[in-house]
Amino acid sequence: MFKGWDPEVEDTVTADVTYVAQWEKATANKPTKKITATDVNKMQIRAYAVGTEIIHPGKEMYSSTPTIKAAGVAYEIGAIEGNDVDGYTTTVTFHFLSGDKFEAAARTSFNTNKNLLAVSGWKENFVGDWMYAFGNEKFEADQTLTLYWVTSVNPFTGRLTGSWQIPSTVSGGLTNNITSAVANLIHAYLYLPTSTVTYTDGVEGVELFADQVYTANNGSTTPAFEGTPEREGYTFEGWDPKVAETVYEDVTYTAVGEA
Repeated sequence: MFKGWDPEVEDTVTADVTYVAQWEKATANKPTKKITATDVNKMQIRAYAVGTEIIHPGKEMYSSTPTIKAAGVAYEIGAIEGNDVDGYTTTVTFHFLSGDKFEAAARTSFNTNKNLLAVSGWKENFVGDWMYAFGNEKFEADQTLTLYWVTSVNPFTGRLTGSWQIPSTVSGGLTNNITSAVANLIHAYLYLPTSTVTYTDGVEGVELFADQVYTANNGSTTPAFEGTPEREGYTFEGWDPKVAETVYEDVTYTAVGEA
């Protein structure tokens, strides 16, 4: 858009002068189509499991197909920015929050995916209470997806139209298949926290048996005590507290008996 001259044109000529045209980038073709909640909820995000390369060398394990949809993730849709010269963009910023539906869906995928359970050592070592891994550039709680407005001409009507597109990791350009392509750009990383389980005899001054200490994934089955506790003159009655079926925190089980 022409905005005028610099300097402002004088009424009369008094000396040599150059007037420079001033321009402002127009927004006449600013798109009216916005990204909606319906669009975002259909987007698919890939969940990665931190630490799985231990049993699958060189490869990260990620959520099974179909990739988990973004429904259940907090998000914020940005304003449409830009102009007719440079183009237009908008954003969707995802806010991954501990305890949200996406974290739960990823946990279910990791714990029940038959292909992953078939990997040697998977079930014993990596099934459990998966949680978001936040804390560095790779594991970001907030991630922003940028969409670009791509215009085209309707071959039948000659009218200018367009669509929101995102970078494609396949073609190197842009793709309007934003539902599934988001999975290549937005990644949620989860890790499997562990706890310590200790079995002890609870007798001062005498060691009936050495403490048995186990490290187990939260959400996995509690490791069992190996053997049977024995103490002369006593009948073993169990553990205090009662052994839980699954592991969720550090715990010490103390043998109890009756004389």
